[in-house]
This record gives sequence, structure tokens and C-alpha cells, in this order.
Amino acid sequence: MSRDSAGDVDVQVNRLDDALGLGRALEAAGLSADVTFLPDGTWCQPGRSTSADVDVSGLTVSTGERSFGARVPAGSVPRGATLVITASARTLTEREPRAADEDPDDDVRPVSGVTVRVAFDVASGPVAACTPVRVPPLGTDWTPPGG
Repeated sequence: MSRDSAGDVDVQVNRLDDALGLGRALEAAGLSADVTFLPDGTWCQPGRSTSADVDVSGLTVSTGERSFGARVPAGSVPRGATLVITASARTLTEREPRAADEDPDDDVRPVSGVTVRVAFDVASGPVAACTPVRVPPLGTDWTPPGG
């Protein structure tokens, strides 16, 4: 994690295994944060917090295999608000890469993969603990329980 001269905070996470460490680093940079990295194939049940009415234009997120990066613009997490970061990865089932094959007639056959889900929010008020729920396979319409 780093902060540039404009006050923007850049986050780079290469493994989803130290949420507490990232939370501490963000706190040290002056951002109140709640960071949750979830086990493979799970996500937090909705309703943990109330989104603050703040301008988060300029917030950018990029994902890779079990990794993500983000830029949090200066001023987007005002005093009293909390930056909420939630991330999980899920190894694809054996069928999912084949179902997602963009050109089944070519000679390229995907055999494995990982999906990464990352959410950033700025919350006003308290952030409740994450209650993990299972995430179904790709191609399934899904609304988490409770939301």
C-alpha cells in the first residue's frame, strides 16, 4: 500500500490471506477500514453496513488470479466513515471453464480457472461482522440470502 503526493491511496493485494494487515496499513494511512478476505467460494451476506453518501468517482479496482489492486482517491473516505473491502476467490468447477469457452470450435480448451470478487464501499456508521454464504457456480442467477 502507498499514498501519492495527491493523497490517493494505492492498494495491491497479491494473496487473500492478510486482511488484518491490510486493515492496519489503511488505518496507519488515516483511513478507517474494515477488510474481509473470505474462504474459497464464499461471500458476505448483504446488509453489513449502510453506504455513505460520498463521491467515490475515481475509485478504480483491477483483479487478477487471487489478487486485486485499487486506487482510493483522497477525500473519498471522510472522517467518521469506513472503507469496507470484501474479497474472495473461487476455483472454477471442472465444467465452468468449458461452459465459458468463447469459441468452442477452436483448439484452445480452458481446463481451469479462478473467479475473483472484490467489493469496495464507504460506510457510514458501524460495519457488522461478515456472515459467509456459499457462492454457486458461474452461470447461476444468484442473489445472496437476505439481499
